[in-house]
Amino acid sequence: LTGETVKIECKDREGGWGPGPICADSNSPLSFKYGVDTMISCAWSLKTQEEFDMIVKLIKREESWECRVEMQKGMNFFVPFNIPVWGVIEPSHLHLDNHLNFIFHAMGGKILGVAAYPIRDNFVIGRQGSLVHLHGPVKWFRGGSFKTYGNREWIHGEGTCVPIVFAWCAFCIAFTAAVCFIIY
Repeated sequence: LTGETVKIECKDREGGWGPGPICADSNSPLSFKYGVDTMISCAWSLKTQEEFDMIVKLIKREESWECRVEMQKGMNFFVPFNIPVWGVIEPSHLHLDNHLNFIFHAMGGKILGVAAYPIRDNFVIGRQGSLVHLHGPVKWFRGGSFKTYGNREWIHGEGTCVPIVFAWCAFCIAFTAAVCFIIY
């Protein structure tokens, strides 16, 4: 399961579910890899008046970008979340925060929770007819905890790596002592 594509669905103007945000730079919907911590990069299009107006309404909180992901592949049960947009609206353009974090809680091939939130980074100028480039980390956690999902505990010093490191150090000390005893 790790590495499989996780697709987002979001509500369209008519209230139906369709593909999530389309990244104009790749011409494909924003998606993630199950269990894989990474950075995303996605250019949102403001080329049409409708796209620009949607972002303005999201900034004003007049609308909400309601999205969902399938809890488990092939299961018709979804985990809901919103994609918030943070910005400032000017008469001729807008300033949009370009940093979004995505966090997932998962276990045993199931997605248990999702959250997306903006982090103050740089506000980029967006006008009708332009692209706005967004970026941010995607982090996966094990179950309902904040422990790393993957098998990288040893990198962060979490989980069962402490006994393993201790045992390795004890072995190295014993081996070094034995070699010194034999030589000297």
